[in-house]
This record gives sequence, structure tokens and C-alpha cells, in this order.
Amino acid sequence: MAQRRMFSLKVIDTDLFLDMPLSTQCLYFHLSIRADDDGFIGNHKKIMRMIGSSDDDMRILIAKQLIIPFDTGVCVIKHWRVHNYIQKDRYNPTFYKAEKAQIVANNNVYEKIDYMDTKCIHDVSNKDTQVRLGKDRIELGKDNIDIYTENESLKVLQFETTTEEWLQFVVNCRRGIEHAFDIVEGPMADDQIWDYVEDYMSGKISKAAFWELIKFKYPTHQIVFCTEDALKTLHFERSETL
Repeated sequence: MAQRRMFSLKVIDTDLFLDMPLSTQCLYFHLSIRADDDGFIGNHKKIMRMIGSSDDDMRILIAKQLIIPFDTGVCVIKHWRVHNYIQKDRYNPTFYKAEKAQIVANNNVYEKIDYMDTKCIHDVSNKDTQVRLGKDRIELGKDNIDIYTENESLKVLQFETTTEEWLQFVVNCRRGIEHAFDIVEGPMADDQIWDYVEDYMSGKISKAAFWELIKFKYPTHQIVFCTEDALKTLHFERSETL
């Protein structure tokens, strides 16, 4: 094992890195110091036990895309080649050849190879599916236009951003706990955030780790009409062909 490793400020002097808990930053440095000459680590759990890191720290590094994990338990430092340049006469190839075959270096940054057939992917970048809400009307995409008539007797719950109250509401909904609101408006828990919510609910991550993981996520805004009375506020106006 090498006795010296280098670190680039291009990585560790960013807000993304410095905003992480100190325990998470510490784990990153220890993993990097003990990585082989290709940036791979096969004993990250041992290192975590040695320095007293938690599973939350590892999950944060993975979520921030600073570490790439493999199904075998091996992981690799994503920006290894940004940090280190090893001369050929001192270079020792990694033992983890199967894992190395699953990544490629783009501009010295490791990326996992995507084996998905891109011919099967349809380009939907030009499709306008955003929901635009005004006080007097709501437009659902470009296909249908519905008029929204405000009903002040309805119970409306609004979340301006992700808060402790928002998280508890999402958790309650996930657990099947009914609420009394007709309309709920606020950030949408997409697939990745749902994964974090489920990890939090199951005790795999702490609440502090949950907030750390979604810090740089920007959920889509959504409006949910939860009751029949709420749906009655929408009145179809016309359809438009894309």
C-alpha cells in the first residue's frame, strides 16, 4: 500500500464536500488514503469501524457521488484520478479487475458504464408536462386545459419547501395514515427521495442523514386534489393537440 496520497481542492474545497458532516469528510479522507493505485477499496467496513464512522457517512458519500459502490462490497473513489497521478514505474494495478471493468474514466472522473440499450430510449425532452398553477386556473400540460375555480371552504395544505412538517406528512402518507385536507401543494417526493424516506422510516438512516442526502435535491412542485370536492373545482375547457 502506498504511504502517500494527494487531494485536489477541485473536489474537497467545494460546497458539496464542505457542507457534509465532518465525520463524513473524515471517512472520505481515510478511504482515499487506503485505496489502491486505481482508487479501489475492498475493506471500507473495516475502515469505518477503525475511525468510528456510521453507515450514514457512507450513504452520504454515495449519494453525493463521491464514492461508487459495487454489488461485491468493493467501492472506488470517483475522483481518484483528479486527486492522484501515479508514475508507471510505481503503479500497481488493482486486484479488483471485475469492478474496474464496470467503470470508465471521463475527464479523469470515474463513471459506471451504462449497459442500457440507448436505442430503446425515446427523446421526450421537448414534451411539456409541467403543471402550472395560478390563482384562477391550472393548465395540465399542453393536451388539456382546465379552469380552476377557488373554493375557500376547502381545506388546503401548502408546503413552500421541504421541512420537518413536510417530512412527517410524507411519512404519514406512506404509512397509510389519512389526512383531512382536500388539496395538498408542495415538493414532490420523487423516486430517489422516496428511497431516502423509506430508509429513514426503516431506521437505516437517521433524520439528520436524510436532510443531508436531499440537501442538493430540488423536488418538482406538485398539487394533489385529494377529494371529490377538490376535483369539482376543475372544469374542462378544451384540448390541444401536440
